[in-house]
Amino acid sequence: PWARCHRPMSRAALGGGGSGTVAANFSITTNLTRNTTNAVIDGTATAAPLSTNITANTVAVDADNSAHIYSLSGAAGGSGNAAVGAAAAYSDISDATQAQLNYSAVNAGQTTAVTADNKADIKTISIGFAGAGEGAAVQGTAASGRVANTTEATVVGTNMTNANDRVLVQGTSNSSIFSEALVATVGGIGAGV
Repeated sequence: PWARCHRPMSRAALGGGGSGTVAANFSITTNLTRNTTNAVIDGTATAAPLSTNITANTVAVDADNSAHIYSLSGAAGGSGNAAVGAAAAYSDISDATQAQLNYSAVNAGQTTAVTADNKADIKTISIGFAGAGEGAAVQGTAASGRVANTTEATVVGTNMTNANDRVLVQGTSNSSIFSEALVATVGGIGAGV
């Protein structure tokens, strides 16, 4: 058996405004994934242990999860006297990927493979701009990402006979995070965080 989950996610939050006296602008994006991808052969559901018999040239149990998050948050404001703004972006991937071969009897002519593969990719950008003609311009931005995946490939209580002695039990997890926060202020008094 095999199980696949491919989850791309894109989000954007943008805020802007202007005023003759005071301008305040804020935006935030939050992206979360909580996927579970399971590929399982389990003989415990049968009446007798090891009564699930599998005979094939190749026996494969494969679970593959791929999650991608792309998020953008931006805030811009301008005013004659004072401009205040904030932009924040947060992304979190906490997925579980499991491949299991449990309590079975396997007779494979070539290979038995139990594999779990978990991929996570986060790109998060936060941009802010504030401008004031004579007064203060204050702008803050923040961008962050987190990956907390669980990846498991297991064989439990299983008898395996492989003619070529090829057995692969493998779990792999590959993650990347790119986060960037950009800010600019213009005014008689300016501050950026």
